[in-house]
Amino acid sequence: MTHFLPFTATLSPVLFILTWLFATPVNAQTTPGCTYAVACNYNAEATVDDGSCVFAETHYDCEGNCLLDLNNNGLCDLDETAGCTNADAINYHAEATLDDGSCMVTCKGDFNNDGVITTNDLLSFLAIFSNECEGGGCTDPNGCNYNPGATFNLDFCEYPAEFYDCEGNCLNDSDGDGICDELEVSGCTDPDAPNFNPDATDDDGSCESAQAGFPAGTVFCTDTPTEIIEVLSPATGQIWMDRNLGASQVATSLSDQAAIGDMYQWGRFSDGHQCRNSATLSQLSSTDQPDHGDFIILNGSPADWRSPQNNELWQGVNGINNPCPSGFRLPTMSEFDAERVTWENLNSNGAFFSPLKLPTGGTRAYTTGVISSTSTGNYWMSTLFGTNARSIFFNGSGSTISSAGRGYGFSVRCIKD
Repeated sequence: MTHFLPFTATLSPVLFILTWLFATPVNAQTTPGCTYAVACNYNAEATVDDGSCVFAETHYDCEGNCLLDLNNNGLCDLDETAGCTNADAINYHAEATLDDGSCMVTCKGDFNNDGVITTNDLLSFLAIFSNECEGGGCTDPNGCNYNPGATFNLDFCEYPAEFYDCEGNCLNDSDGDGICDELEVSGCTDPDAPNFNPDATDDDGSCESAQAGFPAGTVFCTDTPTEIIEVLSPATGQIWMDRNLGASQVATSLSDQAAIGDMYQWGRFSDGHQCRNSATLSQLSSTDQPDHGDFIILNGSPADWRSPQNNELWQGVNGINNPCPSGFRLPTMSEFDAERVTWENLNSNGAFFSPLKLPTGGTRAYTTGVISSTSTGNYWMSTLFGTNARSIFFNGSGSTISSAGRGYGFSVRCIKD
């Protein structure tokens, strides 16, 4: 409560002012908010209007409900379109939302309007058969034969088929092939592919190679794709392909040229780069699948054909760029080493006389693209080792699990998943 001291003759003017100042409250506060009582966010405690008031839309309350909706159809009466809402009436108004009682309904077939359908109505119909009804026509703007001058509907509006306009054109045809997007059938459209779908209208990239079992888009380096034949390793119980990718036969000797097969850069798809005579290109790829089939040569570190590196390549049967046929993949380090330690001799002879019949194919250098060291065997694994990848190496003196730059060209032997 504010207290005021009386001003008396005994107090000096200065003393009076000081007394008044100290007696006046200094902590009086204001409350900002919406001060308009008709606003949706009216604040009864607000003392200063801060411009935050929100008002309901015209014809609606603050909850979005109509202020006046006598027929409870969700449309405010002031926004209604009055007219005849009976579709059987001759003056039916397709856009009317509020029936105004103007509908004119007759008994269909009662042409003489006597309230009974008899042969007289048939005679009346035949008398006017083929005559055009003045003012009649299609009154629906969505009809292909819409007549803007018609005053009543003759119930013969024509409409386009679903997904088409009145001209027979697709409403949606993103690829411009004349088949509406909603009617497209995805699938393989290549008649030479083993999974060709004659009903497909939109190719989805699923076409398999002409050699059944290999991934779609596989480039084969010879006229005879690698035959898919399984071989069981009794020592490990694992099933492998009996030959290298790109080989035309099982090795008959360590240096069997028909059994050496292709030389893959680690992680790359069978795009043609693996062919032993493929061209070279000194340009790193920024994507998982370069737009060419050249063997990429490089200098520097990391020794990888891809920049930046992608550690997700060749990981499992569904891994990115898996070059093996369906159901097969690159072996892991532990899987390949489990085979190696069962060899009678841990060298190239042991590799050849093993159930896998592994030949020596040499290596293709990532700096030049030249194949050398053909008396050695080098096979990729899916396992990574830092910026390198694991591989198995063997020659006449021994064998080991090694690691190498991913840009090298090594042989690939697939294992069944």
